[in-house]
Amino acid sequence: MQSLFLRELQCAICPIARRFNRDQTEKGLESLHSFLADKPAQVRFQFSVFLLWIRIKAVLNYGRRFQNLGPVKQAILLKGLRDSRVPLFRKGLWGVSTLMKMSVYGQPDVYPLIGFHLKGFESKIQSRKNEHKGS
Repeated sequence: MQSLFLRELQCAICPIARRFNRDQTEKGLESLHSFLADKPAQVRFQFSVFLLWIRIKAVLNYGRRFQNLGPVKQAILLKGLRDSRVPLFRKGLWGVSTLMKMSVYGQPDVYPLIGFHLKGFESKIQSRKNEHKGS
């Protein structure tokens, strides 16, 4: 259930994620969970509370869950948080947005999908992948 919400949030923040195949989606969400697992409990709690606030705000504003809103209403809801007079909402959205972007753009196998080419660095990436497989 949480994964469906995170997937929709990921797509709302990074629309290119709508073009991901199942494996790319799972890797992105896995990287997000892995990143958060290494953070202190307080940071994970803050992240969870802000995600809960996004869910509540969707129901309060539109009477529907975030994942059941269309892309336009999702964007409007997120823009409202980004432009909020409450600094905590702006900071929270900035943090969530950063993590969602990391989960999308941090995957080397999606670089061709976004038109990004690492000239001369392919061997470094491959050697890092081989190091991780050996661990």
